[in-house]
Amino acid sequence: MGETDKIVTPHYTFEKLPEELRRGIESGQMVRVTVEPEEQPAREPRPLHEMYGFAAGLYESQGLDPVDFIRQLRDEWDD
Repeated sequence: MGETDKIVTPHYTFEKLPEELRRGIESGQMVRVTVEPEEQPAREPRPLHEMYGFAAGLYESQGLDPVDFIRQLRDEWDD
């Protein structure tokens, strides 16, 4: 997390705080308010087939041989 994700307001008046944040602080004191997002748990990396779609059987279902299909695409650029 970078420092740009944090907001710090020094010298904030106690009376401006919401009621739930006043616990344990005496009236009339100045406080420092820091707001920052909670740390998010690290996620497991997703398999590539989930991110880009699973291609098993894609060419065969269209009656194509995958190698021949790729060769045809490549040869289009050679003309």
